[in-house]
Amino acid sequence: MEIQRSGAKQDYLVSALVPLYNAARFLPGLIEDLEAQTLASHLEIVLCNTASPQNEQALLAEYMRRYPNIVSIYIDRRENAHEALNRCIQVASGHYLTLACADDRHRPDAIERMVQALETHPNIGLVYADSLITHGENETFANHNAHAVFRWPEYSLRQALMYAMFGPQPMWRREVHEKVGLFDPSLSIVGDYDLFLRIAHRCGAYHLPEILGLFRAGGLSMNSSDACVKETLQVLRRHRSTIPLEDIYPDLNGEWKNDAFARAAALMDYARSLLVASSVPAEIGFVESLYEEARTLIGDHPILLNNLAVLAWLKGNTKEATAAFEKLALFGIPLALQNLNVIRSAPIPQTLNLSVGTLRHPVVRVLPELLPPDQVQHSWSKASPQSLLSPEGRKADKSALSFIVITGGKRQNLIALLVQSIRKQRIPKYEVLICGNCEGLQFEGEDVILLPCPDLAAQGRLGAMRNHGIARARYETLVFLDDDCILDSEWYVHLLKGPDTFDVLTMQVRMPDGTRYWDRATKAPQRGQMILCEGEEDHAIYATGGASLMRAEVARMVRWNDHLKVGEEEDIDFSRRCRAMGYSIGHLADSLIYHADATYTSLGRWVYRRKGGRTQEWIYTVETQDSLQLYSEALARFEQGELAESIDCLRWGLLNHPENREFRFGLSAIAFLTGGNLSNNAWYPNGWPRFSQWLAELQESTAAESPSEPAPHVEHLDRPLSPYFFASSADVKTSDPLLQTLHETREAPDALLFAWRQAGITPQLWAQPCSSQAPQYPLLEAALMKAHLIEEGAAKADLLITFAPYEEPSIEADIHIGRLQWPTLLPSSAWIAACQKLDRIWVPTSSQRERLLEVGIEAEKVGVVPLAVNCDRYRPQTKGQPQTPPLKGMRRFNFLAHFEWSRTYAWETLVRAFLQAFRPEEDVALVLHPFALQENAAQRMRQELAQCLLPMLGARHHPSIVLQTTPLEPELLRALYRACHCFVSVARTADIKRSVLEAMAYSRPVIAPAWGAMQELLSEETGYPVQAIETPVNFVAALEKPWLREGRWIDIDEADLSRQMRLALDNPTEADARGEQARLFLKQRHDYRVVASTLQQELKRLEIEKPSVVIAYQL
Repeated sequence: MEIQRSGAKQDYLVSALVPLYNAARFLPGLIEDLEAQTLASHLEIVLCNTASPQNEQALLAEYMRRYPNIVSIYIDRRENAHEALNRCIQVASGHYLTLACADDRHRPDAIERMVQALETHPNIGLVYADSLITHGENETFANHNAHAVFRWPEYSLRQALMYAMFGPQPMWRREVHEKVGLFDPSLSIVGDYDLFLRIAHRCGAYHLPEILGLFRAGGLSMNSSDACVKETLQVLRRHRSTIPLEDIYPDLNGEWKNDAFARAAALMDYARSLLVASSVPAEIGFVESLYEEARTLIGDHPILLNNLAVLAWLKGNTKEATAAFEKLALFGIPLALQNLNVIRSAPIPQTLNLSVGTLRHPVVRVLPELLPPDQVQHSWSKASPQSLLSPEGRKADKSALSFIVITGGKRQNLIALLVQSIRKQRIPKYEVLICGNCEGLQFEGEDVILLPCPDLAAQGRLGAMRNHGIARARYETLVFLDDDCILDSEWYVHLLKGPDTFDVLTMQVRMPDGTRYWDRATKAPQRGQMILCEGEEDHAIYATGGASLMRAEVARMVRWNDHLKVGEEEDIDFSRRCRAMGYSIGHLADSLIYHADATYTSLGRWVYRRKGGRTQEWIYTVETQDSLQLYSEALARFEQGELAESIDCLRWGLLNHPENREFRFGLSAIAFLTGGNLSNNAWYPNGWPRFSQWLAELQESTAAESPSEPAPHVEHLDRPLSPYFFASSADVKTSDPLLQTLHETREAPDALLFAWRQAGITPQLWAQPCSSQAPQYPLLEAALMKAHLIEEGAAKADLLITFAPYEEPSIEADIHIGRLQWPTLLPSSAWIAACQKLDRIWVPTSSQRERLLEVGIEAEKVGVVPLAVNCDRYRPQTKGQPQTPPLKGMRRFNFLAHFEWSRTYAWETLVRAFLQAFRPEEDVALVLHPFALQENAAQRMRQELAQCLLPMLGARHHPSIVLQTTPLEPELLRALYRACHCFVSVARTADIKRSVLEAMAYSRPVIAPAWGAMQELLSEETGYPVQAIETPVNFVAALEKPWLREGRWIDIDEADLSRQMRLALDNPTEADARGEQARLFLKQRHDYRVVASTLQQELKRLEIEKPSVVIAYQL
């Protein structure tokens, strides 16, 4: 190896590494390009000629006489480019290294910009930028015929494992080679991708969103398509199989460490990424292994089963795949239905484009949106923005600003404050252009110009109003504001400290309660819409039209869409087209703007709006509530869709009752939905002091005094709480979540816990998971249970309360209590035996206590503790309030039956009674909303209902019967309860069903047999008792549910059921009155506050004060 230097050996800041072979015609242009760099005096050019047959050495000698910073390496045998680059690295002295292929060129400041990026990000090992693409030889960055541009995605290791994304001219720190080694000389084509991937994995990478290079397509690299694919597969196979999942999804090592569902979400996302975003065909076996690992964590989740069916199809197992899609389609899984339709409609099966799904989880959503390889290259022409090719072309004049304010004409007072806040900035030159409905606006001075366009304002065409202002703007830097924005007192000071070159800038936007608004946000298919953390990047970032700053060239080249109206995302559309043209969207975090609409607030990464014009100060209307009442208020608000108010209640609770974990977990549960928390996002119930003080100065034109003490506030930064927390064990095998349901014979967990809290005891839950896939309970109810889950390692309690059938938990206790209900007239022998082992038995009703005494249980052992109901959660429909039917087929008067589709419910009797009671023309409907735990349940329900109807009706019409076989979202289920006028329970068993309690809590009268435990709930004041006859449990039902054997249940009198339904319809006012009495009965007998006093009496009986209580509860 022969090494020659054109000057004295010294340490340089940057070394450009150049492999040479058959590059004589490009060498002069390359040297001139590098010597023209703005950092040329700090640049070393290291070239390695591996026995090229051309005259590179003679040409190089000429340039070495002219420039002192060239190092020549000559090898007398042919080596591939990566071997040559290794020799360059060993000789180079630069602190930073960069690749410079002989036929590529640079923007004059390219190396300087990349050095700045590495020095600004000291923890990053590699930086890469965008490049123009040309077919021409020896073009320069100033004079070229580029036809396309590489716009690389933001860095994430997940993205880097999809395809080579570091561009032709990255820069990296020399020191990283101590960690990752050199180029792999066995790779002749993609060795650079392999090395850069190793650097990025071990040391991090950063995308500089500027066009810094000119890449010649089809250049000097030695490759063929097949060979390149083969080597790429080899490299990716090695990296994908060895890089830990925790490195790809860093939060698995952070706040989601050891979380089974988080890991499953990451596995499924990684598998999907390989299928849809890899530049080379994904290895089906490896993808399948990812899905199977996820399956061990979360069981047979329907999305996971759909994805495995897609893999089966890709492997050629089309029959197996089709059968799986058909099975999932019966359960109403949208992805499976979509794939099934694709299969059935495709003319050529081999070309199918089947869909795979993922699980939305913060561990995935914090990563930048995944960019497929076909979206990296964009067209370029002479008509493209040429300012992007010159740093001077993107320089903004911050001494002269045009503020473009759009208004609908309803915020004259706020516009006056906005203008006042602009005038106080001391900007040398500025103008304020107010566009829209300007009626009633008057300003002194020439700085404010009214541009009336009332028609555009009336139509809500926000983009058209902004374009109207752009056309009249005098200055080249534009600030777009909505009419409810106010500039902070230091806004312009921080603008001057910000970057001088930019295209579009977002700015920090805060609301009056101190929380962040949509300022730096993204909206993309996988991540969804979310506010970004400081420094977080994404190629789908958008600049909100309400508060953004840009060069006038950008606004004129891109233009806002003239036709999009309020709510049609004109700012997202504008931002997408900005990025498509190559303009970048930066962020000015210190320049603060206030979104002065106090009805808004945010939690996590989402913005919510309070209803009814409420501001954050509405919370003082509930300030006298105790912690239980406050949490109940939060639950009720959440279930009514008043999310902002629910969040306020939880934050107020956290502020005033910090010892209560329920509030903290509730906030964490909601934060989960939005992708996690934001730092520096505190909530001030009295208003953010900084905003309040500045607002007072603007209104009074005098300086307001700073508060002497810190204002009360709360900042929620706890780990987002997944509603899937119940499955923390990897060995819990679960069934399809769409077929899961609540255990109807047990209390709602929130009511149970509230009752204990009201009694002065804070219990803990020993939870046995039964689902790891979809929340069985409303989100805040899940958060409440999470707050009470027993800590790992706890093994002792004073009281242990279990539910029948009794499963032995691994917890010791001094006193064992059993909560008991049973479905037949008398409990089974197995349950009686279990009761004998308990210290105390609690049953919900006196009649159940009598049944236990009949079978020989000691009277002293049995107490009556009613089932607890949190009546605050169930808000009946306000009288006179219009109710839109949530399901098709509902009528003016609706009966609802929500039950398990099994032989323990006489649903056939209900259907026959309904058809006997009503004529086809009557405005009445029977809504059947069953659930089932068996496979093919929906199809079986429809078939059995049809078999029931056909013998009775033939082809005749009948009154409306609505069969809703798939589970409803909580909001729809609540709407269904409210839209129905009577609840019908046709249970043949003796226990109390939770659906009956919920109906009564909604002020709905219940039509049901007054038998067993229901005798104490149902009367002619609270509902419509139906006659029934005791009978042995039939043989088929006993096979279906073995615990019913040898028991007795009831046959419901069909004629009497028909009469009671008719009576309810004919007398709706009476039905409403009975419903009101039903709710009143619950509040008097079953409200958790009432149950709490019973619990206190039971504790006195047990002669134990303030015990530690553990409730064994199957979640």
